[in-house]
Amino acid sequence: QQQQQQQQQQQQDDNKNDTDGPSTLDDLLAAAEAGDVTKVQKIVDAGVDANSAKEEDGVTAMMLAAQGDHHAVLTILLNQPTVNVNLVS
Repeated sequence: QQQQQQQQQQQQDDNKNDTDGPSTLDDLLAAAEAGDVTKVQKIVDAGVDANSAKEEDGVTAMMLAAQGDHHAVLTILLNQPTVNVNLVS
């Protein structure tokens, strides 16, 4: 029972860390740059396009993840069915 209570508390804590509202491109870019695997997965699962780029400079989540050597994030992004590895900024 104690273990179940700990799991419930962890789930509540995780829910508090989630952003309110729908995920955005800015959320994806920040998570990719930080190497936050869990957040990147949640954001792409929510439907944010992994190919999306910032209007100002054309930077994508994949570019930020590669720049930061975040291999696990790159794997998530590369496994998206619509990923375009030929995008340039």
